[in-house]
Amino acid sequence: MTRTPYTAPTTFGSLFSGIGGFDLAFERAGMTPLWQSEIDRNARRILAHHWPDTPCYEDVTTLDGGAVEPVDVLTGGFPCQDLSVAGRRAGLEGARSGLFWEIVRIIREMREATDNEYPAVVVLENVPGLLSSHRGRDMAVVLWALQNVGAVDIGWRVLDAQWHGVAQRRRRVFIVVDFRGRRAGEILSLAERLSGDSPPSREAREEAAGTLGGGSGQRGWSSDTDRMTFVPLDPSGAVSSKWAKGTGSPAVAFDLQQVTSVLNRQRLAADRPCPTLLQAGGAHVIRGMAVRRLTPRECERLQGFPDDWTTPAGSDSARYKTLGNAVAVPVVERIGRKIVEALS
Repeated sequence: MTRTPYTAPTTFGSLFSGIGGFDLAFERAGMTPLWQSEIDRNARRILAHHWPDTPCYEDVTTLDGGAVEPVDVLTGGFPCQDLSVAGRRAGLEGARSGLFWEIVRIIREMREATDNEYPAVVVLENVPGLLSSHRGRDMAVVLWALQNVGAVDIGWRVLDAQWHGVAQRRRRVFIVVDFRGRRAGEILSLAERLSGDSPPSREAREEAAGTLGGGSGQRGWSSDTDRMTFVPLDPSGAVSSKWAKGTGSPAVAFDLQQVTSVLNRQRLAADRPCPTLLQAGGAHVIRGMAVRRLTPRECERLQGFPDDWTTPAGSDSARYKTLGNAVAVPVVERIGRKIVEALS
C-alpha cells in the first residue's frame, strides 16, 4: 500500500510528529502538510523518507510559531510519560509532558503574527491519564491555557482504536480546539459504527467528556459499538491487514510483559483484539501451541500504517519504539475528515 498525497486548501503543521501518524491521516483526509517537528532521530528518518520535501524542525523548544508558515490546523501528540497511570505521574510539571507548554507558546506566537487568523483548529492527543492526573487539575490547566490563547470552543473525547478500524485496544484522549467557531463537538461526533462492520460481540467502553467554551456547556456522545472481535491471520501466519472479516484462522494476541500481572485484564481469547502496543514491542501472538513476537510489520498494521512504513528507522527495536509512540491512523483520519467538513 502506498501513500497518496492530496493537494487541498486546508493546511496543517504537526508538532511531536513521531513517525507521521497525524500527517498520514490528515493527508488521507484531504489536507496538505506544510511542516513537521520531531527530535527523535529514528522518527526523523521515517519522516524524511515519506515527506522528503516537507521541512522538519528538530527541537520544538526552539521552534518560533511566528516565523514558521501559518497553518489552518495544528496537531500535537505531546509526550505522555508523566501523565500515564503506569508512570510516576509528575503531570504537566514533568519534563516530558510539560512540553505541552511549548504547544501553547507556539499557538500564541502564530496567532500574534497572523492577527489571530491562524491556526483555526488545534488537535491534541494523549493518554486518558491526562483526565485524572492530579485529580483532574492538569486537565483543568490544559483547558485554561487553551482558552487563555483565544480558544472559542474546546471538546475532548476518549477514543479506542479497536472501534475505528484496527485490531488493537488503544484508548487515547483527543482534544479539539476551535479558534473561529463552536465546531469542536461537531468534529468529535464520530459515527458509532464504521460502514460494513459486523454486529458487536461485546460492550464498547468508549467515552466522551464534551465541550467547553462560549456558553456551549457540556455535551457527550453515546458509546461506540462494533468491530474487531479477533486478530485474524493470513495464510502465511502473519497478522492480516484485512481486519473486519479477515482471512485465515483466528489468533490470540497478548502482551508477554503484562500477562502474568495481577492487574492484567486482557482475558486472552480468540475473540478479543490485541492489547495496546508499547515502546518495548512486548506484544506476542499465539496460534495453537506456538507463540512468537509480533513483527514490526504486524505492529504497523495494528496501528493502521502501510506495511514497512517504519523500515527507514533501521533496527527492529527502533521500529517497535516509534510504533509504540504513534497514533492509530484510522482514528485520526476520521477526525481529520470531520475537520475538513467543518472548515469548508
